[in-house]
Amino acid sequence: RFAGISDAEIWARVEADLGRKLPPTLLQETVQEIDRRLATEVLALAGADAMLAAFRHDRCVCSNSPGARIRMMLERTGLAGHFGDRIGR
Repeated sequence: RFAGISDAEIWARVEADLGRKLPPTLLQETVQEIDRRLATEVLALAGADAMLAAFRHDRCVCSNSPGARIRMMLERTGLAGHFGDRIGR
C-alpha cells in the first residue's frame, strides 16, 4: 500500500485513515529513528558480498530512499566497494 511513495504521502494517507492530524514532529522523529537503526542494525543478506563479487557487470540500487541513506547502508554492510562512486548523493 505504501510502496514507492514519499514519507509525506504515507503520513497524509495515515492521517486520512485516522481522521486526525498526527503530531507535527512525528515524521521527522520517525525518519531520524529509522536512520539511527539502519546505521547500527542493518546487515547484508547472507551471500550478498559473494554474489556482487562474482557479478561482472555494472550494478545499481533502485530505491526511493535518499542516496545518503543508501550509501550509509552499503558502507555499514561492507558492500559499498562493489558500487564505487556510482552511489547517489
